[in-house]
Amino acid sequence: MGYATTFDGCFVLNKPLEQKQKDYLTAFADTRRMKRNAEAAIQFPDPIRNAVDLPIGVEGEYFVGGRGFCGQDRDDSILDYNESASTQPGLWCKWVPTEDGTAIEWSGAEKFYNYVEWLVYLVNNFLKPWGYVLNGQVDWQGEETEDFGTLYVKNNRVTTAVGYRKLALKTSVEQPPAKPKKYFNFKDFSGDAISAVPRDVDWPDLFARDAIEYYEGVHCEGCNQVVVVGSAQQGDCDHNALLNETKSSQEIDFDVDEEVCSGYIGTSDGPMMNYFYPCPIKNAEDAASKIADLPLCVVYLRDTDEYGLALTGGGMDLSWEICEAYMRLNFLPPIHFCNLPRMATDYTKRRRWVVAGCKKSIWVGIHRHKWMLEDLKSLQKWYENLQKTKVR
Repeated sequence: MGYATTFDGCFVLNKPLEQKQKDYLTAFADTRRMKRNAEAAIQFPDPIRNAVDLPIGVEGEYFVGGRGFCGQDRDDSILDYNESASTQPGLWCKWVPTEDGTAIEWSGAEKFYNYVEWLVYLVNNFLKPWGYVLNGQVDWQGEETEDFGTLYVKNNRVTTAVGYRKLALKTSVEQPPAKPKKYFNFKDFSGDAISAVPRDVDWPDLFARDAIEYYEGVHCEGCNQVVVVGSAQQGDCDHNALLNETKSSQEIDFDVDEEVCSGYIGTSDGPMMNYFYPCPIKNAEDAASKIADLPLCVVYLRDTDEYGLALTGGGMDLSWEICEAYMRLNFLPPIHFCNLPRMATDYTKRRRWVVAGCKKSIWVGIHRHKWMLEDLKSLQKWYENLQKTKVR
């Protein structure tokens, strides 16, 4: 039940939050905002609020010391379990600091209501008094197709543009608002692969016809350097022998017996599972080195003159790894793989990055199709008008 809205983007702060401020805003979003008796609530331990020198607030609005899951255990301070303080727009605020404290983003929790009012509340009650200035834009999309738009913040002033998004007017990937560069900046990513789907191939047949080349990044056990091996270098060898073999084959004019490292380089078996994932790669060796620790390699098909990726192992759903491989090569991941399986592992920065990339692919796909739909509507109207003209 309820109504779900998703958000894409973040609002950037003029300086990173202090750790205690980041902790408070995170706790504020993680706890149910219930109407409380302020005099009773102040008697409970509330160290996170105290660390940022906030008062208890009207009807306990700043209290984050509740016990139990999301602070929802009932206690003597609660006046109404299903009503927020009169100064707050709802029971849940789902705007949170990014992990590095440089921006404010959606927590990913479903059914976030009153998101505009909550953003204004955060600015007026926390960020502005603490000396922060917020800027940026975030797109929203509700369950209903027509429910979309953009939230803008400029120097702490919040505005909205309902039913508007720049990407709806483009056919290529948008430039998103600034985000923490290390994990969420997709400014230079290409959207050329988001429609890619796996194709069945017969690797043994391709090898037999010499219709394939592959490139796989392998770590040297001696120096841990990534070495790209492939179709022409199958079999075990040492790093130095492989390097000298490469120099000789490329007719490089210097001593081919130069010692570099005698570390062991394992066998490269190339593609194993009979699927080919198209990807417009320009430099195969560079791409192979970037995905060296993933169970994929770069493949070139001579029959169709195209590059792509292929799995070098299998046994389970490897959608996470396939999406990450595309992203390491600066491509938004194919939508086909964005239904990521739930894994019993920590939600690391690396996984957050992959999820963010998948969300971006889906946003781009949605609005490319919306643009196509509008174009078809325009075409339909043009034909209808043309028909009317002929009748006259």
